[in-house]
Amino acid sequence: MNTGVITPIEHAEWAAPVVAVSKKNGTTRLCADFSTGLNDSIENNNHPLPTADEIFTKPNGGLYFSQIDLADAYLQCEVDEQAKQLLVINTHRRLFCYNRLPSGIKSALGIFQSFMDRLINGLDGTSAYLDDLIVTGSSIEEHNRRVHAVMQKLQEFGFRIRMEKCSFLQHEIKYTWTHECQKSFDRIKKILQSDLLLTHFDPNLPIIVAADASQYGVGAVISHRFPDGSEKAIYHISKALSTTQQNYSQIEKEAFGLITAVTKFHQFIHGRHFTLRTNHKPLLAIFGGKKGVPGHSANRLQRWAIIMLNYSFDIEYINTKDFGQADALSRLISERAAAQEPEDHIIAQVEVDMTDSVTYSLEHLPVTAATVRKHTKQDTVLREIMQCLKTGVWPRFEKNTEKWIMAHRKG
Repeated sequence: MNTGVITPIEHAEWAAPVVAVSKKNGTTRLCADFSTGLNDSIENNNHPLPTADEIFTKPNGGLYFSQIDLADAYLQCEVDEQAKQLLVINTHRRLFCYNRLPSGIKSALGIFQSFMDRLINGLDGTSAYLDDLIVTGSSIEEHNRRVHAVMQKLQEFGFRIRMEKCSFLQHEIKYTWTHECQKSFDRIKKILQSDLLLTHFDPNLPIIVAADASQYGVGAVISHRFPDGSEKAIYHISKALSTTQQNYSQIEKEAFGLITAVTKFHQFIHGRHFTLRTNHKPLLAIFGGKKGVPGHSANRLQRWAIIMLNYSFDIEYINTKDFGQADALSRLISERAAAQEPEDHIIAQVEVDMTDSVTYSLEHLPVTAATVRKHTKQDTVLREIMQCLKTGVWPRFEKNTEKWIMAHRKG
């Protein structure tokens, strides 16, 4: 109250309880708990906080660094009279209203970050994340010049700094590395060396697509087979079945799993030969037969089999005990989950993709019919031959010339 942060009042429509929080320096901070009602009634400030990439980009190339910390940063920002009527705390003594921006208000982060972004606007080598500022320079002179510019801005905005938490002209810093950090690092190295790591797609390597279905979902994985015989996954998918799809027969569920897989992996497998794996042997006759789609198949299976004709693949049966990846993915789906994407939409999307692919290929051929037509009209020999074709009159051409050859081919 002596610093002007809060002011006693007699009455308020809003009042929040207080919570005592211990600080690292041993003092106690009195905070308001605005989650009891006020935060639900005010709009959030969506000013974006800087990402780690944005913060680390500005100091790039710096050799000297300084960190500047603001003292009670939020409480240095004044609020207007209308806001004071809302920012009220109820203590054992009486009601107090905040004259400054308190922490705990859900809009405080965005409000304060917008202040800091305006403050560092135009300052080179300077980043701000809430109340922490980082200033860097490639030389001592450049660093000091930038620090001086930041200090001038802070003075213009009326901000105060906490000297005991500031660090100036640091050339290097000791990295805090604990036993837990080392354990995590070793575990990450093992994961990077294991089959759990996804691999990048390489069109020159053999492609394997495996799909499976459970009672409530389907799962699929697309993998590469490497020259040493090992297989590594490129992409995993898991999809819930809708209520209608859960009533499919098991062979229809397994077939739907294959359709879901080729639809999702269309960009990887269309126009390329691949191996399709299933643990449901009857599908080999429906999708892998060389005599066309079996006539005795159900209509739904026949439609799916026709879609599969658009792809070049060999289908093979894998025993369930060796089918862990796809099987596990299909069983990740909860019984309560329900897919929102209807079967007809999937089939229609495949047809659209196929049409778009063919259209694109035709439009980007090296030579199109329009190109041939254009250059034919520009060629003197071909123009005369076209006139002969239209009139049916063929004059005598000198033997072995281009015109004679054209006329000879006519006959």
